[in-house]
Amino acid sequence: MQRLRDVGAKSGSSGIEMITLENGAVIKSLHSLALRREPHAIWYCLYGEKGMGESGRLKEGVDRISTFLNNQFITYDPKPLIENELTKKLDSGHSGSDFYPMYYFIKKIMGEDEGNNSIDIYEALDMWMPGHFAYKSVCNNNIPFAIPNMRNKQERVIFRNDTWCTDSKAANGNLAPVYSKGTPTIPQEVYDKVRNMYLRKN
Repeated sequence: MQRLRDVGAKSGSSGIEMITLENGAVIKSLHSLALRREPHAIWYCLYGEKGMGESGRLKEGVDRISTFLNNQFITYDPKPLIENELTKKLDSGHSGSDFYPMYYFIKKIMGEDEGNNSIDIYEALDMWMPGHFAYKSVCNNNIPFAIPNMRNKQERVIFRNDTWCTDSKAANGNLAPVYSKGTPTIPQEVYDKVRNMYLRKN
């Protein structure tokens, strides 16, 4: 936690999401920035009654996928949909995935719809809301929250005026803390120190 404070970060050191799906399956998602060290491990795994799948770890790389299904164990390395000099230049450490949202967004507004490679507002909300409601739970003594289906007008209208967020300009009096234990105060000299470190490196 102190490592984050030393560079002016106001967030917590780690977080967890526990989500129960409609079919009763449970998803656990752990996230930690402060505990991360190089080389760091990003690991995804799914286990079910009929099989399992998981990504590689450490030197194997998160891109490597291993599956066990129908008594067969298969490991493979998915190839990028697009691979050129631009994708290499824009790779910021997320296995090149930072390139794709902008690429397909531009394609979409240019009228070049490429089918399943773009998402609509509802899919975007599906991806965002679990984290939002997990944090809302943390800030409310860990009580469970139902994640609404925004395609359903009856569920959507309940949140029409919900402005709970960490942006003071948008919260309209319903400001969320940037850290579950309260928004910390960071002295200006911390930011000055980080800026000077950046200027020395560049």
